Amino acid sequence: MKKGKLIWIVVGVLLVAGTVFWGMQNIILCWDGIDVDEPLLIEQCGITEEEFYSSDLMGAGGCPEESGAVKFVGSCDPEWISISILAAGVALSYLALSALFIGIRKLVRK
Repeated sequence: MKKGKLIWIVVGVLLVAGTVFWGMQNIILCWDGIDVDEPLLIEQCGITEEEFYSSDLMGAGGCPEESGAVKFVGSCDPEWISISILAAGVALSYLALSALFIGIRKLVRK
């Protein structure tokens, strides 16, 4: 394998890897919600999960014992679909620009 071709491949791989690393740090989706343990909520407060969400009791302290049955959950994770699309776009752009460069170089050499 020619040295120039190896360098071209290494640069392409590093470019895509850098894009994925950058995406992991910057393209993040955060979510939050409530996790309700319905059997425990029924036992402690006498209401179902559906009644809990539909009533004014939610978060208003209507049932002081609900703290064990209701937990706030959430997370921030990389948005892998967007990162994959970005990495594929960078890879395709790198290939297109490489082909354009090689084509212009061949035309100039003639």
